[in-house]
Amino acid sequence: MQTTSMQELQQHSQQLLRLTAQQAAHEAQYWLTQDDTDRLQKLVDDISQRPMFLAAAVKNRYGQSLTSRAATSPAVRGSRPFVMVEEIRDGSQISGYLQLTVDERQLLAAPIKTHAYLSYYGQFLLGFALLAGVFIAVTFNRWRYRRPDRSALAKAPAKTS
Repeated sequence: MQTTSMQELQQHSQQLLRLTAQQAAHEAQYWLTQDDTDRLQKLVDDISQRPMFLAAAVKNRYGQSLTSRAATSPAVRGSRPFVMVEEIRDGSQISGYLQLTVDERQLLAAPIKTHAYLSYYGQFLLGFALLAGVFIAVTFNRWRYRRPDRSALAKAPAKTS
């Protein structure tokens, strides 16, 4: 179960990354059609400020770099980068490409923390449920095997038929 939930968190993070890339490509499409390289550079700078991105670049439809930016923070030792390329489309015509270099460790850092947090509280609730079950069983057994009070029997009127 823990493996499945971790995989689901990782898939969710990758979906968010794809969504971020699609949104950035959509914005870049507008600036490409306006031929505004300053705004494209600002977009690339904003993307590279996020800790999960090692580099970002916008290229024209021929693959020539229009703007690019490497991350301000140095790559962490042992990082596993991968490159993601999103097409910048204007209808059915490709007008350029958005290239993102992503640090997989930074991308998955948040899901790993969330998974650890949820696992800890799941274990806590399981222990609490076990303790509550023990108390309920003890209470039930006390009621079930309770000896009748002899003084209450003596005071009760005898039934006559």
